[in-house]
Amino acid sequence: MYKSDPPGAIISGSQHGGGTFSYYTPMKLSYPDLVITNTCLEIQSPNVRWPDGVSLASTKLRLCHKDSEYTFSKPVSVYQAPAYQPSPPATVGMDDAKKKCADLGFKSGTEAFGNCVLRLSK
Repeated sequence: MYKSDPPGAIISGSQHGGGTFSYYTPMKLSYPDLVITNTCLEIQSPNVRWPDGVSLASTKLRLCHKDSEYTFSKPVSVYQAPAYQPSPPATVGMDDAKKKCADLGFKSGTEAFGNCVLRLSK
């Protein structure tokens, strides 16, 4: 039985005897022709990936009986980038807005000049 913490990871890999598989955890994967004697058997773990893209590297697992159970724990990121927060748009002072509008060709004292100054100073 393969489980994940948190639940919902996708495990994938090669099946014993050929073929591939891809399932959400928890899931039971059986090895019907597997013979376990007095010692445990080492197998390659499946690939494990959570929906957010975090994954675990494949490792060796020890099977000591056919009903072995494994829980794959999601690794914790050492570094988490801060959430993107856009900076507020830069505001232009009233005098700078008036100068810019005059440079653009608007005539001081007109409605168009006033609208230009308002837009630039927001």
